[in-house]
Amino acid sequence: MIQEKKIFQRIFQPSVCSFLILGQTKAFSEAGKILGISQSAVSKNVTNLEEELGMSLIDRSTRPIRLTRKGKALHDYLIRDTLSLNNFYRSFTNDYLRNVSLNIGCIESFMHHVMRPLIERYNDKLVSCKVLRGISPRLLKDFDNDDIDIFISALPFYERSDLHRIFLYSEPTVFIVPKHTLKPISSWKELVQSDLPFLLGAPESTDGKLSRNYFNKLQFRFNGRVSIDDYATTFDLIANGFGWTLQTPLTLSSFSQYLEDVRILPMPAPVSSRDFFVITRTNEECVRMAEDVSRILSEIILMTIVPKTLAIAPWVRPYLQIYDGMGAERHKIFP
Repeated sequence: MIQEKKIFQRIFQPSVCSFLILGQTKAFSEAGKILGISQSAVSKNVTNLEEELGMSLIDRSTRPIRLTRKGKALHDYLIRDTLSLNNFYRSFTNDYLRNVSLNIGCIESFMHHVMRPLIERYNDKLVSCKVLRGISPRLLKDFDNDDIDIFISALPFYERSDLHRIFLYSEPTVFIVPKHTLKPISSWKELVQSDLPFLLGAPESTDGKLSRNYFNKLQFRFNGRVSIDDYATTFDLIANGFGWTLQTPLTLSSFSQYLEDVRILPMPAPVSSRDFFVITRTNEECVRMAEDVSRILSEIILMTIVPKTLAIAPWVRPYLQIYDGMGAERHKIFP
């Protein structure tokens, strides 16, 4: 019955909102139900408005109540202008949905899987599009320089209160070792003390930071360690029997030419996971865009990334989590 309720509550203070709803329902109890407040709260709100304006708006002597002459004139005026503003808001929203400028950054491990289908989904709405690739800290710099409005990051940057972040996806890391030169691994100690060097991401990279933090917590020390900031080089070395690494199935799936020459093994406990986030500014328009992008990305992940991941490492199934469409909680893909 009261289709304008949400617009009233967005625009007006409680006293005016109560007056407008009461003017339509003609009953304090009904107005209270619609607004989610008590009957007495509605009456108090309207009384406060009458005192502020210095005029009587409601004739309380009749049932159902009636608006006074001045009350009806004010009510009609506010309703007319509110509906006009509502129509403007809807036309503005529809225009926004038809004309999208997509300026987005993406970490490399996600880039090849999601960017083409994401752009295709927006194709009939796009008026401009810019896509930048980089590690998470670099994307944050591009964001701060206003080169992009949204970015997909493997770091949440919780220290920044000016960012709005939406959890997108989580998958566990796995061992990637040479296929023919390393015997099966039975423990962390055996792998850490092997003659093969651990291939670690560069210190400034997300992979490097996460791996270093993980092994520091476990207090592991390596006989040999090589720092490399390039996925292809890392997998090529492993495929040729030199070294091992920790990585996500998602990243390895982008380098399928190495799959036949490496062995993928589950991690012993504790299993580490890699989280991915959609990050933007905190204003309403950016948040709305980020939520829309996150919903599309979650569909793409379910259709493309998850099947590839399970084909490579089926044991990670219980660990996979994805954006639930609400942005508040993680949702296990396979409960």
